[in-house]
Amino acid sequence: MTGRLDARHVLLLALTLTCEAFAVITSWGLEPYWDTVIYAAFSLALVVVGVLIATHHPRNAVGWLFCANGVVSALSDAAQGWALRGHEEGWPGVNLADLMATSVWLTLGAVAVVTFLLFPSGHLITRGWAWVGALAIVGSSLGTAGWVLSPTSGEAFIGGKNPYAVTGFPGDAAYFMGLSALAAALLLSVASIVVRLRRAEAVERQQLKWFLLGAVLAAAIPPALAPLWFSVPAVRPVTALALFALPVTAGIAMLRYRLYDIDLIISRTVLYSLVTALVAAGYVVTALVLGVFLGRGSGWTTAGATLVAAS
Repeated sequence: MTGRLDARHVLLLALTLTCEAFAVITSWGLEPYWDTVIYAAFSLALVVVGVLIATHHPRNAVGWLFCANGVVSALSDAAQGWALRGHEEGWPGVNLADLMATSVWLTLGAVAVVTFLLFPSGHLITRGWAWVGALAIVGSSLGTAGWVLSPTSGEAFIGGKNPYAVTGFPGDAAYFMGLSALAAALLLSVASIVVRLRRAEAVERQQLKWFLLGAVLAAAIPPALAPLWFSVPAVRPVTALALFALPVTAGIAMLRYRLYDIDLIISRTVLYSLVTALVAAGYVVTALVLGVFLGRGSGWTTAGATLVAAS
């Protein structure tokens, strides 16, 4: 373990900072401010955590995978900034930048699957799990091809039309098949963590608990808050902030900082999560009931639902 930065680490950090600075400048005012700032910070968090892991465990692929995910995310943000500003100012290459910004997320999903399969040792449990990574790569590739060439994906583009669509190509079918394969690979990669946890001892067991905590928070909070997406705008940045749970807990696990507090943290997290879920459910149910009698757009409906949630 070296614990020192080298030229590769500095280059990755500089590239990420440059891309996100460009993304913030070009996107500012053309999308929600929280969107611009939070996702820029998320890409940087991925690379910082990846570099920290790589400096302490240079032969472990986990750190480099976090770096790769962060750099690709930053490049995507920069492309989105170019597309947004370029659409307003008439810059060249807007369609290509827009394509990269809207299609890269499947690739990030495949990288996440491989990360899950290798965490924390940097090696598979057994060679038999390699096919899960292959499934993720194939699914990501097929899904991206379907997305890029499908005429129905135009809504995601700034101009409302996919300039790369190919008439007659079964893009929707390819996208669905690829997305399904990637989702299956993601579930299997999580299952591999559970299998590894059952076999692990001492430090690795605690590392896996940290990582699973982050994965559960990152995966569970956005859908849990989804019912409040339109009625409570404040939950939108919260869902984005939930993504930080994974790199933060991975960094803690790999660097073993206060590692053995994890059981207490898990119990408190479960308790707070249950309370939050009950509050959210109370708000939604009250809003639906009052909406029937007072109208969905009524201020009394919102006020009544908020009062119930606060109490």
